[in-house]
Amino acid sequence: MFPVQAPQPVQFPVQLHLINPQNTIFKGADLLLAADCIAFAAKDFHTRYLKNKLLAIACPKLDSNRDAYVEKLALIMEQTGVETVTILIMEVPYYGGLLEIVKKSP
Repeated sequence: MFPVQAPQPVQFPVQLHLINPQNTIFKGADLLLAADCIAFAAKDFHTRYLKNKLLAIACPKLDSNRDAYVEKLALIMEQTGVETVTILIMEVPYYGGLLEIVKKSP
């Protein structure tokens, strides 16, 4: 086995459905909302994209309830004062749904 080493600690859970919107770790944070497969497909995901950000992952293709994503993201932003949201998607049309989720979250 290879030791797992991330350049910075990652909060848990990372699945958007499971994140507690009242978790104070998100206060003033920069949030990376990533397609859930991107970490496996993107080279150097942690160092290139996740540096100094907290992570939430979602899959608008497989998860049927996008409204739940909109509500959860809105709660996180509203209750914790997330500073920025960066969206990271694959070049596949259905991942554009993540952008729509962020746009619908006040």
